[in-house]
Amino acid sequence: MRSPPTGFRLATQAADGRGGSPAILQAALGHWHLSDPRELLSVIARHETTAEEIAGFGVRVLELSGRNDASARQVVERAAQALAPSHRRQPSLQKLNLREPPLALGGPMMRITLKRALLEKIRSPLGPVAVVTDPVQGAVANARRLLHPAGRHRLAPTTTAAE
Repeated sequence: MRSPPTGFRLATQAADGRGGSPAILQAALGHWHLSDPRELLSVIARHETTAEEIAGFGVRVLELSGRNDASARQVVERAAQALAPSHRRQPSLQKLNLREPPLALGGPMMRITLKRALLEKIRSPLGPVAVVTDPVQGAVANARRLLHPAGRHRLAPTTTAAE
């Protein structure tokens, strides 16, 4: 069985004339500042290509999906389908035994297009959903809440050196 199309596969297929998506190919060429589609595969496969560069291309696919590009929507739908069941498998949520667990979505890829597609795929009850722009700050806030339960927060001193 063939694996589902990814943005890279659709771009390279369009580059070598096997179909694919011309719009995603143009997004890839623009992202990596290429003029020749034949250079695309070597850029994607080279060792120096960083995760951030690849994620940046993912953002371009999300943007195309938001503009109703059919191929990009298909890529986003498949990604959401793959991510949807994972929220129930989190060990920390299983220990809490919540009927409607909360869901935090974060990172640079969490755009409204992916959020909507992901939430459409989740079939179990769900509590509050939050998009966390900075997951580290969210973790720090949760740690503070655990250290200082409601009503027991310690306030930082507000005195000045002149007092």
